[in-house]
Amino acid sequence: MIETGLAAYIQAIPTVAQYAKGVYWNLAPERSVAPYVILSQISGTEDIAHDGPTTLGNMRMQVDVYSSTTALSKQIRTAIIKGINGLTFTLSTGDVIAVCQHEMSIDFVSSEIFTTDTRFRAMCDFSLQYFVQ
Repeated sequence: MIETGLAAYIQAIPTVAQYAKGVYWNLAPERSVAPYVILSQISGTEDIAHDGPTTLGNMRMQVDVYSSTTALSKQIRTAIIKGINGLTFTLSTGDVIAVCQHEMSIDFVSSEIFTTDTRFRAMCDFSLQYFVQ
């Protein structure tokens, strides 16, 4: 599954591995300790030909980095952008990311529901085209 391989690939980027306590899809576990990274598929489809599904797909992925400081959120986000932007790479699942293009970045301060602390969020979007095994 592309999601599993992509999360593992991002977790292995040196700065992410050093600081982030986890890389998760859609939601971090309850009471997660920052910093952590959340990946979300914003949109995407697998291509279909006249004879049925192909191994080609595309998605727009949002990356949210949560931390207790703006500087660390931005540092981890920058490492992710440098680690995957414009590259072609093979995931541990055998799936191949053919094109990964950074689209935009935004910074937020967000108060998490049910907590008393403030976490800083650095966000970026990527467009991915891939081949699934």
